[in-house]
Amino acid sequence: MSILTNGILWWFYLPLQEGSWEQRKFYAIDMYSQSVDKIADVFNKFLNKDKVLSGEALINAKKLYGDRQKKDIIKRNIPKAWKKLHVEGDEFFIELLAETTENICGHRPDNLEISEFLLNIIKQPQMQILNKEDNHLQKNSYSSKMPINKIIKKNNLLSIDNNFTYQKISYFEFLRERIPVSSWKKLLVKFSEKIYTLHPNKFENITSISGTKRPYFTKNQYELRLPKKINNTDYYVETNLSANSIVSIIKDVLTLFGYKYSDLMIKISNN
Repeated sequence: MSILTNGILWWFYLPLQEGSWEQRKFYAIDMYSQSVDKIADVFNKFLNKDKVLSGEALINAKKLYGDRQKKDIIKRNIPKAWKKLHVEGDEFFIELLAETTENICGHRPDNLEISEFLLNIIKQPQMQILNKEDNHLQKNSYSSKMPINKIIKKNNLLSIDNNFTYQKISYFEFLRERIPVSSWKKLLVKFSEKIYTLHPNKFENITSISGTKRPYFTKNQYELRLPKKINNTDYYVETNLSANSIVSIIKDVLTLFGYKYSDLMIKISNN
């Protein structure tokens, strides 16, 4: 531990830590602006002779330094986490926003309404919350529309490893069979129906795929928020989900029934 002072200003450092001197500074004192009790407490923690000799002063310094580093890391990453949630349409974030809205006004928005709201936030410059050093995230984000459009033009069909937030589906191909759908909800229903035609005797295994609070597939429609009947079966599927959540469920179904992700491709509408 080292200290730099002119008698009025005191800067406390851990010189063996990584980073610039500013990053290695863990505390600062201004004799004119800070209270006497606060200054005395700091001097006692770091400059008390017994504590310096016993090593307690260094332990105190490292703890304070670690707490400061932790706070800085959290502060830098909260905006990134927010951007990831509202750009990628995380299922649990959407669920929380929907439930909070319902608690306030008594009416629950559907996923489309929430997605439109989040899209408006992204479009409005005054709503930007990322600082300058994080601007590269917006340029490089794989979820932005520009990279997606380039992939569409190049490959025509998209693999299910893409991000489909704010995209409209036109059809999907499963085992080279083209099946037209007009929404992500219908994608999940039609795909489920196709799985049933291929595996009628094992289809009940699909109920093993569930969320943290409720099932995705069930015979009891009242367990679901927005159930849709899977034709020719006694099963219902949850459709109150974001596009990415639906694709995630489809991935689980593919794995469950022994298929590869590449067996299913998606065509995005250019309209």
